Amino acid sequence: MKILEVKNLTKIYGNNENSVKALDDISFSVEKGEFLSIIGASGSGKSTLLHILGGIEKPSSGTIFVNNKDIGTLTDSQLAIYRRRTAQLIFQFYNLIPILNVKENILLPILLDYKNPDDARLKNLISLLGLQDKENSLPNQLSGGQQQRVAIGRCLMANPSIVLADEPTGNLDTLNSNEIITLLKEYNTKFQQTILLVTHDIKIAKQTNRILTLQDGKIIKDEVQIHE
Repeated sequence: MKILEVKNLTKIYGNNENSVKALDDISFSVEKGEFLSIIGASGSGKSTLLHILGGIEKPSSGTIFVNNKDIGTLTDSQLAIYRRRTAQLIFQFYNLIPILNVKENILLPILLDYKNPDDARLKNLISLLGLQDKENSLPNQLSGGQQQRVAIGRCLMANPSIVLADEPTGNLDTLNSNEIITLLKEYNTKFQQTILLVTHDIKIAKQTNRILTLQDGKIIKDEVQIHE
């Protein structure tokens, strides 16, 4: 089942002779449960693509359907809800709230929606993240790897249709990077969570099920990965 369909997406920054085409008429689709990576050189358009899919930026032209809904028709307030419930972003910089502890940061999207947290889901997620003994810790009391785990937990707690991860291992050492990717793979496998991951690291990309390669705003390669 298609969960995401991108049609003729273009993004242009600036005007006239100062314009830059960050995305150039790209089209692709993603099935529910796919773990897809997006790679390319700096300036290839990969982060721009992710931000448009996440409703942070708007395209110059083209359409994006998520769960058969054209997100280009959403108002700003509807886009805010879309980002909380449907397409959750994980950033390279963890963006945790410094005055909230681990548990409170993870629950933030749920509380912003005025929903009652699912305590069993929260407990299982904190266990999966390996943060059982850190629930009451503030972000500045955590390592970089632990902070990124909290950011991932905040995303997954909302049970989004799509997880959009923008260089989530970019600030981490090799050990922590591997642990984060293993965590995302496990969640993808166990819960059929759809994940789109932007990375510059081909070794990380090869651990996903499919790789889109961008160059100068165009998709130049779309490869399915076969894992034993």
